[in-house]
Amino acid sequence: MKINDKRVAEMDKCYEQSDILHFVPLALSYMQEHPMYPELRDDLENVRSCYNNMLQCFKRGVDDPKRVEIFLEMEDFVFDTYQNIILNERIQSNQVLLAARKRGETIELLHVRELLENHQGDLEFYNTLFSAVLTSWRWNEKLKEYYATLIMDPETDPVLASLLVSALTLSGLLVFDICKFNTLVEVYKASGNATLQERALVGWCFSSCYATDREMKYVKKAVLECLEDKNAIQEIVELQKQVFYCMEADKDSEKTTQVLMSNLSSEQVARTFKSDLEDNSLNDILYPEQEEENAEKLEKNVSKMLQMQKDGADIYFGGFSKMKSFAFFHRLSNWFIPYSIDNPVLEPLRQAFDGDDTILRSLRDSSPFCESDKFSFSFALVETLKRGPAQFKQILKENLLFQGSNMMMKEMDPKTWKRRMYLQDLCRFFKVSSFASAFSKPFDEDDQEEMPGCLFLQSWDLEKASVLLQPRLKICRFLIKRKDYKHLGQFASLISNENLDEGTLLYALYLMNYQHAYHEAVMLLSVLYIAGGDKVSLTVVKAMAKCLMELKIYEEALKKYRVIQKRKPSNSNLLKMAYCMLYTNQVEEAMEILYKLDYENPDNIDVVRSLAWGNMLRENFDSAIALYQKLQTLSGGASLEDVYNTGLCYWLKGDMAKTCEYFKEYNDKKGKQEPSLFEKIDSDYQLLEKHGINYGDLFLMRDSIEK
Repeated sequence: MKINDKRVAEMDKCYEQSDILHFVPLALSYMQEHPMYPELRDDLENVRSCYNNMLQCFKRGVDDPKRVEIFLEMEDFVFDTYQNIILNERIQSNQVLLAARKRGETIELLHVRELLENHQGDLEFYNTLFSAVLTSWRWNEKLKEYYATLIMDPETDPVLASLLVSALTLSGLLVFDICKFNTLVEVYKASGNATLQERALVGWCFSSCYATDREMKYVKKAVLECLEDKNAIQEIVELQKQVFYCMEADKDSEKTTQVLMSNLSSEQVARTFKSDLEDNSLNDILYPEQEEENAEKLEKNVSKMLQMQKDGADIYFGGFSKMKSFAFFHRLSNWFIPYSIDNPVLEPLRQAFDGDDTILRSLRDSSPFCESDKFSFSFALVETLKRGPAQFKQILKENLLFQGSNMMMKEMDPKTWKRRMYLQDLCRFFKVSSFASAFSKPFDEDDQEEMPGCLFLQSWDLEKASVLLQPRLKICRFLIKRKDYKHLGQFASLISNENLDEGTLLYALYLMNYQHAYHEAVMLLSVLYIAGGDKVSLTVVKAMAKCLMELKIYEEALKKYRVIQKRKPSNSNLLKMAYCMLYTNQVEEAMEILYKLDYENPDNIDVVRSLAWGNMLRENFDSAIALYQKLQTLSGGASLEDVYNTGLCYWLKGDMAKTCEYFKEYNDKKGKQEPSLFEKIDSDYQLLEKHGINYGDLFLMRDSIEK
């Protein structure tokens, strides 16, 4: 966040240089225009007086045994004051936070228990307290212990406790505070409530990435203490994995829509759910089996969707992210409030069912939605029921809506589910809400100034780094399964420094698949290949083979594929062997393999394409052209490479008119990323030269196509 007050930048320099002498007058000057908390001015004057006395004693040579201790205390005061000034700047520059600050000023944070005696279940008071905690100045140990105890107290309303954890999390993403951070850590370690534990875990993991250098040593200490618990390590690894699903929420949601609606029209979906009481349409009479087929298709696609969700995908993001315009979400705290059937905003839904709260209980206990989505669903449902069919209301009354997801929830570890749902609430807030602009964005990787808080397992730089080795390895293996090579590189670079073979392999896979740096990858893989001898990992051999093929070192690639085929035979590997053979003048052996593969897997596009190329090398140009044309039918349209190769066949055959036709099509359709026509024919000059085409002909062909 840009800060316009020049004094703040000067105070930053003073703080960095432990310049108490000049920091205090700058802070006092700042306070004249920006009043903060009343006691700050007196504290600043006391520090100035104390520091001046210390200077005078130092000049006179007076030896004070407590001088160092006092100086460090003043340094701590300067740091706290500076952080509060930064917090003040952020609050003053944001209307929502400014309103929250004014609202929260009505509460004395250390007297909340007394106030709660008259405000149990009072959501207005809860919102005020949320605002007070969110915008509060830096905490001390007394406040930390007070709120850790309050949150974990079984007598505290779970709704309020959950809101307080979220307020502390957001506060840590506004300006980091080690005492608020430690409050979350304590709740995570000591609370007997799984919901609060998981909220706290997410909160301290995310906010840990935004700690200042001065506070990082305390963060590291807390993290190391948590990592002494094996269960905590497992939960932290699971959290990091779940975060990656949230980061891909848009893509997963789009994929869900494609899976659910594939092969099903809206009419077919409607017919599947049609009541038996309705009259049958003409299609029902003529095609009685169609309805059953449609139902089977829908059931199959829903199963795929639910499996995606079970794996961790945020499949509802796309739909519910567009349903956050209800007035309910105009209040910041409502983005994090648990779904409670006693919330007054849900009364219209209860009334829609004549006072029956079955649907509310079903949404609370059995729906596959995060808390904010439950509210969105409830508000939308009220509107739908006003104009929807009566049968729909009956289905909801019978509690049939969430049967499938309820079974899935029961199969999952409760903590895993609660953690996932809270992450989805945070994801919606930071990706959809306009309120999010005030905070550091933990899911935003485009921010060049700070590492996103969601990559906490990457950012933690612990002295005892070995404790992070296995967790990071697990994340790397997870990322490989997801083919997320971008993030793999970020984690693998940390592991490769440990002189671990798997770390070297992981980084090579990143170089190969994301950077396409095949030379560098081969250098790393070669070390592993030689060291492994006859027992070298098959993963290493496969990676070597792929790199060598991309580098067009086909003879060496073929050797690797032969090793793979001997140890783990497969048709896909045979195809790669055949491909290498075509480029190493072993055409007949390659064609023998390809004909066998074509017989076993007729119309396989990759096999047909290789057969076409092999026939071209055999000078069976008509057969090659026929196969390239077949590819157009099989793949629903010829690829640019197929278009070019068809033109190449015609040139070798001597049909210049057809050659120009296909080369012009290639030239017209190619994008900026594809090689130019001249680059293509130049790369195939060795083949062209064998058929009497000289190098000058390449330029003539280029110019004739361009004209």
